[in-house]
Amino acid sequence: MIGLSLSFCIPQILADKVRIEDVELVISDAYFETRMQLEERMDYLVTNDTVWKKNPEGYRAIALALYDDGKLISPRAVGQQPPEHDATWWCDAVCLENDKWHIINSRKWVLSEHGACPGCGDRTYHLMDGDTVLKEKCSSCGWSARTNAWFLSDRNDPEQ
Repeated sequence: MIGLSLSFCIPQILADKVRIEDVELVISDAYFETRMQLEERMDYLVTNDTVWKKNPEGYRAIALALYDDGKLISPRAVGQQPPEHDATWWCDAVCLENDKWHIINSRKWVLSEHGACPGCGDRTYHLMDGDTVLKEKCSSCGWSARTNAWFLSDRNDPEQ
């Protein structure tokens, strides 16, 4: 899996919604050239992002582990543009063309425009294949419209 946002993907890993072993790469919109600059970005997130405030040390540990393994990159730091993702946080494949990263798989998770999770009230996501909604789920509590039940097994779902 390839993550497309530092601030959204790291919390999903910490919450066991995505296994860190399954992460091939996280492409950040944030600009950082060094580990110190990444740490400064995380200081900002811990101060200003309500999710990161909940467990700052956990988020930092995951982000730094990915960075140290070469799995957290900042395209802007080398003159490249990160992929445009419209609230799609994970994808299967990306490519770099003319200094711009692109998502190249057709299935993607997008933020639902219409509603809140019936379980916790948080925003839900749709798994899309083109214009077709394959599945709806809540990344906060695990509710899924495919099964209309609480679930944990989709954490390993190949569609994610």
